[in-house]
This record gives sequence, C-alpha cells and structure tokens, in this order.
Amino acid sequence: MTSPVTLPGMDGRHPSMLKLYDLVHRAASANVSALIVGETGTGKELVARALHELSHARDGEFVDINCAAFPEGTFEGELFGWEKGAFTGSVGSRAGLVEAADGGTLFLDEICSMPLHLQAKLLRVIEERKYRPLGASTKRRSNFRVVAAASMSPGRMLSEGKIRADLLYRLAVVKLEIPPLRERGADVDRLARHFATDCCGGVQLCECLLDGMRDHPWPGNVRELKAAIQRLALTSDGDPVCREAWTDGPSAQSVPGRADVETLECILEQHGWDIKAAAKTLGISRTTLYKRIRKLRIKRPGIEAESVFN
Repeated sequence: MTSPVTLPGMDGRHPSMLKLYDLVHRAASANVSALIVGETGTGKELVARALHELSHARDGEFVDINCAAFPEGTFEGELFGWEKGAFTGSVGSRAGLVEAADGGTLFLDEICSMPLHLQAKLLRVIEERKYRPLGASTKRRSNFRVVAAASMSPGRMLSEGKIRADLLYRLAVVKLEIPPLRERGADVDRLARHFATDCCGGVQLCECLLDGMRDHPWPGNVRELKAAIQRLALTSDGDPVCREAWTDGPSAQSVPGRADVETLECILEQHGWDIKAAAKTLGISRTTLYKRIRKLRIKRPGIEAESVFN
C-alpha cells in the first residue's frame, strides 16, 4: 500500500512520519481503540483528530478531554453526567462527555492522569458501551470510538502505576508512536518554512538560521518550533531572519568552526555587505566585525578579501 501523502493538519515528510500516516489511515477504517504516544508538542491531538475525520465516526462529535485538567472530585460527573439531586447542589440533570461522544470519538488526552478508580469504570464503559450517570438508576448506551494519548511510554505508565494494565491493553489495539522532532531531520526546515508562510505572513528565513534549528534538540517539539518562528517574525521588521536573531537557540558565538562563517556570511549578504548595518545587527562595532571577518577569512563573492577593508 502506498503511504498517504499527509494527514489533515500535519506536514512532515520524514520516513517515520510517512509510516505513521499509513498506519493512521489503516486504523481509521477499523472501529478499534487507539493509543497515541509522543512527547509534548509532537501533535498527538492532530493525530487523534485525523483518526476521527478519516473514520466512519466523522459525522459525530470529536469530544476531547484533557485528563490532567479535571480535579479528581469532579471528573466522574464530567465524564458520565448526573441526575438532579445526585449530590448537594445538583439542581438539574447534566449530560456527560461520554454521552456527547455518542456516534463520534472520545479522545482522552494524558490518560495516565485519570484516577485509577475511574479507569476501571471507563474500561467497563468501553467494553459494554453502557454507562450510568451519577444518581441514575439505569444505564444508558453510548457508542463511540475511544482514542487515548500519553506523553510517556506504556511501559513507564505501568511501572509507575499511572494506568491499569487491563485498560492499557484495551486501549492499545493500535499503538501510534509520534517520533520527536529532533529525530526527523529535514522536517525541521519544512515545518519552519510552513509556519513562516502560513502563520507569520511569509517571513523569510535565512539558511544559517535553519542550519542552527536542525541542530537544536527541540524539547517542546513542533509546538516549540512554531512558537520560535512566531517570535522571530515579530522582530523581523520585514527583513530575512538570520541566526543571530534566534536568542532562544544556540548563538553563532557558541557554535565553533564553519557555523560562525556561515552565520556571518548570511548576515553580510543580507545587508549587501554594508559593514555598518551588519555590525549593528550583530550588536558589535565595525572594528570588531572587521577583525572577525579577517580571522575567519570570509570573502565577499567576486572580491578579494583585503578589498573588503579598503
């Protein structure tokens, strides 16, 4: 089977991502549970939404729940709903998120943050397709697809007691692992340019900047990259953005050898070899810039090195 080109909302082209797209398309056509595993910022919700939009459940609701966002005391009511009088202050009935997901997809983000006693109840609901609102005497039906996500590996969740083994096995009929951005090579360039064009009005990124971004570990993954491009765009003043402007990444001064040369060449070319303007961008004096050009033996294209200083 030929790998799909992409998924809705995702633009990576690394082979590991193409394999993921293929598996998502395969899983979407089957009415089975799925577990998405990936570091923070890799796009777990995008994968979950793609599963929904490509499946037969796409005409139903996509109900997303961040399990880390609910206090333990209110989580069960939010999930299953309640009847009037179920507890002090419940002056009316309220439908829960399980009911809202009927005919659609229930996405449980950070499943390892769900209290263990609720995990047992959720497992029963998944298996029976029935649930009981708080204070209700009878069960109700809800037919939904469940997709869960976690930022830690299944083995770690089990070893740390974050998830019940029986629920994990029930959820991980299909396990979808999203590789971190630092392992995806040229996807950094592709995504940076994508964000620069689609989110930042077409700001231009210099090659020296992209070189530095490829070497960055990106602990926040794609979310961190997007935020970095947005910050750079805000300070660009319409000029191409070079590595020196990326203050939250590795600086040109901290990267030895060829990286220094490429960064300086990039900035000099950006300013048409106007030494005064380039020095201002670098935050150094013209004399310091001259010395750095001599030391690194940088030549202006078509001109001998010494003539730069004449």
